[in-house]
Amino acid sequence: MKPVPSFLTRELLVLWVATLPVVELRGAIPLGISLGMPPLEAFFLGVVGNLMPVPALLLLLEPACRSIRRWRPVRRLFDRVLERNRSRSEKLRRWGLVGLGLFVAIPLPTTGVWSGSLVASMMGLKFWPSMIALSAGALVAGALVTTLSYLGLVTTP
Repeated sequence: MKPVPSFLTRELLVLWVATLPVVELRGAIPLGISLGMPPLEAFFLGVVGNLMPVPALLLLLEPACRSIRRWRPVRRLFDRVLERNRSRSEKLRRWGLVGLGLFVAIPLPTTGVWSGSLVASMMGLKFWPSMIALSAGALVAGALVTTLSYLGLVTTP
């Protein structure tokens, strides 16, 4: 295993891991706790890191999706991903912002702020209400992951 660069502290590592799609805070918080961080610090860094990409996602997803769809080689794959998330957004449409927050609050794969941002974009929700709903969902998911990690029910490989 390669050594970790000296500038990459455990705090920066947790922040960085939390920004990654799929992994998000579900991986960052257990990582922080396994690195010896107090659970509250791992929670805080995990949630902050998880929310860092959200403003850019909310502002840029719709224009990026339009541009990507114009590129013929990836259109079919991209349309499948969008269709999968479109079905989610239709289910959440009835619940609106509360549904979006609950969707993100469930710490399962594909239910984090990246997917939530895509759903918010597909639902045409405004920036600040979406930001608040995604933040609330991330706080709840972070609290659940921190609790489960502290109890030893979630660990890093």
